[in-house]
Amino acid sequence: MTTTISVTNNSMQIPMGGDAPPLVSVTINGQVVPAHGITLNATTFRLIVFNPNSPPNDPSTFLFNKQVNDVANGAATGNWTSTYRSLYDYAENLIYSYSDPSNLFFLFATNGFDKGMVPPPSFVQLLFSCGAGAQLQNWLAQLPGQTNQSLWVTSPANYIFIGSSGTPMGSPILEKYEVAASGGVFSTTAQCSF
Repeated sequence: MTTTISVTNNSMQIPMGGDAPPLVSVTINGQVVPAHGITLNATTFRLIVFNPNSPPNDPSTFLFNKQVNDVANGAATGNWTSTYRSLYDYAENLIYSYSDPSNLFFLFATNGFDKGMVPPPSFVQLLFSCGAGAQLQNWLAQLPGQTNQSLWVTSPANYIFIGSSGTPMGSPILEKYEVAASGGVFSTTAQCSF
């Protein structure tokens, strides 16, 4: 059976302490997959850790499925770099705690991110080891990011990734990176079938 996954994520210019765009939406075979966790718009990520031994079209078999924000007060304090870095550390810990590192299969999508909020080296390595390639490299090459200190997000950017262990670098199941041309709500949609 073919599985079709569609992911839409959002970003926009966000003032310090301001609201972020709508949350990440995931559909599998046309059915919306609700996320647990954060329900308010915020700088977050959507993480689904699939069971590698089950078809990815049944949410009841997911090992983890949440919209996550581990940095609730980061924007209010203006502690930009350490705030988003802790978000990646948290994502990496979740991925490894819910699955065997040699048999990973996961979806990661940013929400309310700036192009300067690139993953730290350990998360970059995790993504590359699961097939990430040119889209991630493009993101890493676009530094620096945030330049307006009155904004939490100056240059809105979206990254969507689905990958699995043992996939050669540059051969993800799905990978898309885009940067907004303006400050309004900026949405990216990516879809794959396998």
